[in-house]
This record gives sequence, structure tokens and C-alpha cells, in this order.
Amino acid sequence: MTLQSTDSTTLDRLSTSALRGSLGLVLIASAAFGQARVGDPSVSLETVERQSESSSLLTLDRVPRLLVERAQQHLEDHRLDGLGWTTARLSSVVHPIFRPDLAGPAYIEFPVLPEGFIIVSTADHDVPIPHWSDEAQSIRSRLVQDAAKTGKRVAKIQKLDTLSYVAECSRGSLVARTGPLSGKALALLERTPRAGRTGVASDRDLIAAWDECKAHYLAAAQMGLETLAEEGRATWAFEQELQHEGMALEQGVTHLMALLPDTVSFMLTGPASDLVIAERFPTIAGASVLRLSVVGGVPLGTTLDFEVTTTQLGGKQSMHRFFLDGRGMSDPFPEEDPPAQYSSGWSSWTYYWAGNDTDQCTYGQLKAPDEGLKCYSGCGATAWALLIGWVDQAADAGNPRWVKNSGVYRTGGGYGSAKAVAPDSMYIYNPIKGTWSTHPGITSILMEIRGHIKTWCVVPGGSGATRPKHMDKVNKYFSGRTAASARTDYSSPGVFKSRLREKARDSIKNNGTPAIIGVGGLNFWNWHYPLAYAYKFRKKSTLSGTKYQREFKVNQGAGGLLVEWIKAKTWFCGEILPS
Repeated sequence: MTLQSTDSTTLDRLSTSALRGSLGLVLIASAAFGQARVGDPSVSLETVERQSESSSLLTLDRVPRLLVERAQQHLEDHRLDGLGWTTARLSSVVHPIFRPDLAGPAYIEFPVLPEGFIIVSTADHDVPIPHWSDEAQSIRSRLVQDAAKTGKRVAKIQKLDTLSYVAECSRGSLVARTGPLSGKALALLERTPRAGRTGVASDRDLIAAWDECKAHYLAAAQMGLETLAEEGRATWAFEQELQHEGMALEQGVTHLMALLPDTVSFMLTGPASDLVIAERFPTIAGASVLRLSVVGGVPLGTTLDFEVTTTQLGGKQSMHRFFLDGRGMSDPFPEEDPPAQYSSGWSSWTYYWAGNDTDQCTYGQLKAPDEGLKCYSGCGATAWALLIGWVDQAADAGNPRWVKNSGVYRTGGGYGSAKAVAPDSMYIYNPIKGTWSTHPGITSILMEIRGHIKTWCVVPGGSGATRPKHMDKVNKYFSGRTAASARTDYSSPGVFKSRLREKARDSIKNNGTPAIIGVGGLNFWNWHYPLAYAYKFRKKSTLSGTKYQREFKVNQGAGGLLVEWIKAKTWFCGEILPS
């Protein structure tokens, strides 16, 4: 198959109006780290290409260079953190992702080989890198796999919220989705368009149903999208000013700058160039990093700048500005005006963990008509079940915080022996019959908790939703089983509060225990309760204060191991407290 860059019109949009002139930005990674093992891991990039419309794929060389550099810098920033990507490289085929409120591509998904992906915003309608993973299938791979079940091909992907994506076929109807959806839009999405004489809905009706759904998205999500854009503009503006003014380096500090495979040479110029050693080190697949080490001092109270100019095949050049600072961050700059955005380099990432990936239970939602359900059992009950499973296994393993709280899960999910240990998975395999069944104990607690927290069906056969004010009703589950208890705090879906982020962070950092958070919620479009079990941050000092990048690692509760890093913001925090 010959891959094309969508078409010339799309490329024009990608390079101009969709990017809205915001490409002059510093190439420093943002983040939303994640990982997942859900679906068929054997779905290769080649399969994705065969089952996608060729016009929906881009070759790497047709993507604006600064977006590629941003993705490559992000990969290199995480190559040496010990968590993955030690042998990773960017795929040569990438995927444009749209959003219903924007005309051109809103994001580019860069698949990472052998596994993972990086989603980069094309402009300041969102933060530079809102979603990524070092283990997961790419978003397109998941959607292609889902669409193939009904014999459909993916032509266009739309991003609806933090973890929510849908795929359209070439005729414009929806053929697959991944991630949480709820509210009125879900009712529109999951209702069955009227069938014709053949008993099957026509393409025309399917397209009309999806068009109505997108129209609702534009109306319902407007406030949330404006808030997201404000955050995006602030982040992009900061990085643009940083590139214009330069990044400050200090003596003894090493900075790694990603170089793409077509970089043939580099050159340092400027007053501080003699005080810096620049060394190029190859990484993977022709990519490399330029290590800048400050070896000379700068006179106290002064600054000296230097530029790194790279030359690519064909002679095109790019310039990156830095400066060495001898004034100190506490210096009030009495004799000169400071840069608009003075900045030291980003610090290294600081991580806090409540266990690790292997400690995560792989529970998901029950589906209708199982257990007499009219819809899915809901992510609220699944989130509590994931946390209950984690706590029960921690107690069994002798975790000092939880060792006296065995019995959070009991035999069969009921009120039996406290010696029972919560299973790792909600599925049981029968090797004789070659079939899978749902674990009766997990089925039991999902159904019980679902009732306590008042989950309701958004639409028959669709998702179950739970209001945050009812999530603390899970304490009825604990009664008679354990002295442990649940505590919740919340705002409204989509209204993110720093106090809630800090409560979830402190549960992980101080208590070594995961916490339930609330993500999404563009005006009730697709709020979701995942389980956060890791937190990381890095910071950068500037004249206007300290800038932070913060992320949670979450278990989505998808029935398989679907764990991803996302931006650390939440409108809910749910915890289990020991007796």
C-alpha cells in the first residue's frame, strides 16, 4: 500500500489554519504518560495500515518538523527513566486525529515501536502532549481492531475528551470508539437508528445519528473546551517565550536535546559557546541526542548566551537558544531587565508509587444482559472494586498499613471467610471447555456496589453513570465486612480542583495507596472514574514563579490491563482508609 499524506487540502490545513501559527515553540516535552495491555496485542502497525483508509494516514516526513521534534524530544526525555522505551523509535507512519469543533487535524498520533504512542497537539487548543503511553496499543490500533469486528475500515479519528476517541468510516458514520462516554450524547450515540425494510439501519440514518451526536458535543462541551483552550494557550505561550528568550543552563548541568535522523551537523555559536561541551550520541533508528554540558563559569551577576544551529539533509537549518546564568534566581536584576520568561531547565521527574503495574487488578464492567442488567454496570463500581482488590491483596501480602484490614474482600464477594483473597482478574478460564466466565466474587461486589452508589442506565444497553455525590455510599459495602471505610471529596465533573489532585497525590505519596480520581467531563459528555496509583512531577523556576508538569498513572478498569499516564487534574478523589 502506498501511504499518502491525506491530501493537499488536509496538509494545507495541517500546516496553516489547524496549527494557527503556533509552531514557533520550544521543543520540550509536556506529558500524559500511560500504558496499556487491552485488546489483541498482536495487532501490528501493518494490520492497522491495511484496515485503514490510506488517506487517513501520514508519513512522518509530511508532518510539520516541529511536531516531529516535539514527539522525539518527549521520547528521549523518557528513554533513560528506567520505565521503558530504552529501544523505542517513532514509527514512519503517523495518524492525524480530529476534534468536532476544529476544521483541521487537532492532534497527531505518533506510534512508538515496538509499543506505545505519543499524541501531540497541533496548536494551542490543548496542552502540547495531552496523552501518551510507553506500552499501550496506539489509539488507532484499538479503533481499527474494534471496527474490524463489524467489517468496517477506519477513515477518521475524533478525540472527544481526556481518554475518549471515536472512529468514522469514509461515509461519515461512527464505526468504533474507545474510552468512556456518558450523558445525553451517549444516548444519541448508542441508540439504534431506525431500520429499513431489510431490518438494518441505512448508512444515511447512521450518518445522521452521528452528526446529531457531534452537534450535541459542540453545544454541550463548549465551556469545557474553552477551559481546555485557556490551559493550552498558557502552556504554549510559556514555551514560545522560552524558545524566544532561551533556556538557562547552569554549571554542572547537562541538557539532552533530541536530534532527528536527518540531522547531518550541528554548530555552537555565541559568547558562551566556549563554556559548553556539545557531544552527539546515537540512540535508535538514526535518531540521536545532543548532550550539552556546562563546563565554564559565568561572572557573577551576568549572563552569556549561545545558540545551537542544526543542519538537516537539503541544507535547512534550525536554531535553539540557551544562556548561562550567573545572577542566581534570587537576584532582583537591579541593573537590567530580565528575560520575559527566565527559566532554568526542567528538573528530573520525581515519582511516587502505590505499588506497580503488576499489583493492579484487571476488573472491568459487567455488560447487559448479564445479571439482569439493562446497561453496563458502570465505572464507579469498577473503580471501587479495583481499589478494594488492591487493598485486600495488600493486606494479604502484609502491607503494614493494611495488614489488620483483611476481609475487605470475602469468599465469593459476600460475607464469608476473611481469609479469601481478591482475585487478580475478573475472568476465569475453563481449560476443559476452552471458555471464559466472569468471576462470581467480582460479579457479586460489582452488583452490590452498583446498587449502593445508585448507578443508573444512561440508555438501555449503554453505559451506567454514577454521580460523585453518591460514590461515598460504598461504605454500605464495608459494613459487616471490615472496619475500613471510604472517604470522598469532589467538585463537579469537568471542574478540576488542585485540592482534589493533592488529596489523590497524598494517598499515593504518603499512604502508599491508590485513589480514585475523576477525569473527562466536558459538560457531562464523558466523565470517568479511573484508579490512580502513581504520581510524578517536574518543575522549572521562572521569574513569574515555579512551573510544574504533573501526571497520574491510572488503571482505567477496562477488564484487561489498561493503564496510562495522563495530566494530573481531577474533579473527584475517593480513598479507602484503614481501621
